[in-house]
Amino acid sequence: DVYAQRINSAGTVQWTANGVAICDAARNQTNPVLVADGAGGAIIAWEDQRIDTDYDVYAQRINASGVTQWLVGGKKVSAAINNQISIQIVSDGTQGAILAWTDYRTATNSWDIYAQRIDKWGYWGRPEPVITAAADVPHDEGGRVAVTWTQSRLDAYPEQQIVKYTIWRSTDDLKTWTLRDSIDAYYLDSYMCTAATTADSSSLNQAWQWFKVRAKTLDESYWWESKPMRGHSVDNLAPGMPGALAAEARHAPEGLGLTWAANAEPDLDHYAVYRGVGADFAPATGNRIASPTEALWFDGDWRWNGGFCYKVSAIDAHGNESAFALVTPDNLSGAGEQTAPASSFLGQNFPNPFNPVTKIVFGLKEPAAVSLRVYDAAGRLVAVLVEGGRAAGTHSEIWDGRDVSGRAVSSGIYFYKLTAGQFEQTRKMILLR
Repeated sequence: DVYAQRINSAGTVQWTANGVAICDAARNQTNPVLVADGAGGAIIAWEDQRIDTDYDVYAQRINASGVTQWLVGGKKVSAAINNQISIQIVSDGTQGAILAWTDYRTATNSWDIYAQRIDKWGYWGRPEPVITAAADVPHDEGGRVAVTWTQSRLDAYPEQQIVKYTIWRSTDDLKTWTLRDSIDAYYLDSYMCTAATTADSSSLNQAWQWFKVRAKTLDESYWWESKPMRGHSVDNLAPGMPGALAAEARHAPEGLGLTWAANAEPDLDHYAVYRGVGADFAPATGNRIASPTEALWFDGDWRWNGGFCYKVSAIDAHGNESAFALVTPDNLSGAGEQTAPASSFLGQNFPNPFNPVTKIVFGLKEPAAVSLRVYDAAGRLVAVLVEGGRAAGTHSEIWDGRDVSGRAVSSGIYFYKLTAGQFEQTRKMILLR
């Protein structure tokens, strides 16, 4: 049999007189080896003949008070056929041990070497779950990491001892852990759970956080914990495109006022205003003219004859940029005389489509006799908006959707034509009632 005793530095025995029985099973238990468990106790392994005439490997853990911790008679480490002898033992650093022995199980007239780990609870191998990924949850506003792990081997048939997994997070490099979630065990090969983060990764801070998974049995004193893995969340969902973008020409001071509907995203940081020529210009750092935090901007460099188009986007705190709202010279509103443009023009009515009123802006480089008329799709005259002289500058007129007799016209496509001296231009508009 195998017995053990603890003796203090003065040579005084600390446990039961004549020692504590580690194993008193049938037949012989011989050649014990021992290693400290790191908690004041020890793990003892021995050659055991209880099953038949061949020797197997058994082990037992005893605490500092002399109380055995595992099954009465010890835990079976190896009971392969033939002999397992000459055991060596070292600590695994986590209150368990690693055993190696000489093994004759193949019976080929030669001895082999086998090894096994036994943890602090007396379970062989690696019962803890293993985290395989701690990755950002895609297509969201951030704040979550998807933690994936493989099952504890004690979750699988025939063991089925694990009843729950708990997910923990550390934001201070493994110093403090916070319980984030728990899920029941269902004997699956792998599991996944989303865990909340305290911050999202950005260009200034990666915001790494650590995660671990604990596998638990019905007995709260038995659990196995994965090695930690770090991960971070990313806000990878851009804000919505700013809506209701409008541009109004202003005269005192001269320039263009841009307004749009404010975005509702809680992580909105600012807007970006880009200016270019042509509706297909590409927004870039070089043509960004403003980064306002409010849903408006005034461009004092705008002129009627500049041909400028504007694009506005929303940018969140993590640098995600929305699609671009667009306003072109054809969509501008504004009234009153201004400095004469370099060339006469006829702007696109605004709004378009409209109901029941729309504004038409035109510019004259020099004074001229002006005719501004509205026609239907068949070319019939519908309304006369201007008929007479106008000074050089920018002008605007309102059409209220009525014909020359004052009757409201029906929905449809209409054309408005400007004639001013030698200048002549026609544009299309749509009335939707």
